[in-house]
Amino acid sequence: MNSAGSIWVDGELVDAGTAAVRADDSAFSSGRGCYTAGRFAGGGVRFGGRVVRRLARDARTLDLGEVDEALCLAGMVALGKAHFGDGEGVVRLQASRDGAGALHLVGVARAVGPEPAEWRAVSPPFPHEGPAPYAGAKVTNHLLFAMAREQAVRAGVDEAALFDGEGFLIEGARSNFVLALGNGSLATPSLRRGGVAGVAREILLERLPEIAEVELHRGTLGAVHELIAVNAVRGARPVIELDGRPVGDGRPGPAARRLDETLDSAE
Repeated sequence: MNSAGSIWVDGELVDAGTAAVRADDSAFSSGRGCYTAGRFAGGGVRFGGRVVRRLARDARTLDLGEVDEALCLAGMVALGKAHFGDGEGVVRLQASRDGAGALHLVGVARAVGPEPAEWRAVSPPFPHEGPAPYAGAKVTNHLLFAMAREQAVRAGVDEAALFDGEGFLIEGARSNFVLALGNGSLATPSLRRGGVAGVAREILLERLPEIAEVELHRGTLGAVHELIAVNAVRGARPVIELDGRPVGDGRPGPAARRLDETLDSAE
């Protein structure tokens, strides 16, 4: 087997051409699955313990079964080493169950891709779906995010900012947001409106308790000094433009640097 062409299935590396899931798998048949992703670097997964803990939490939320966190982390590391060796990349692990109710885990790897220091974003012409029964979970049924990311690609930008039907900011298509407000305070959209409970967001709330969880309406964003996208793979990235208009003064600010340094220190 060519290890660089491998996937990880239920505890072992197999050839990428191997059948990995049954036709009655819940992620395939109904979108009932969850996933997590981490950055492989230096022979390990950044925030690895938290990354697999999120998968286990979400699997319980979706009633998929109990996930072995140690096995998952070992699998993500094995997959990363097989594909990237001493380099860097992204490893993704999915949990779902077959028609008989058995839990299955499937891991894949991909390149990190472009990493601009400054991001630009658009808001798609459709609303975020709002709260769901699987509150905060990172689910495989993510058509909304896929379509939002396509909007960003078409616009030649890095992220899509999703607002709900009432105009409240929820999250990005691949990140959570933290904002530096005009009074100098930091805020992040409350998950009550349906956002994903991201790993980077979790770390920042623990380490910077002054970040307030609030509801942020589109109409208030003109007074925002900084809009920062945060996720476990990329860290914190300043969003300097939204829908073609500058955010704040259109330049990265001190809050973005502080958040990125906070995440770096948490490794």
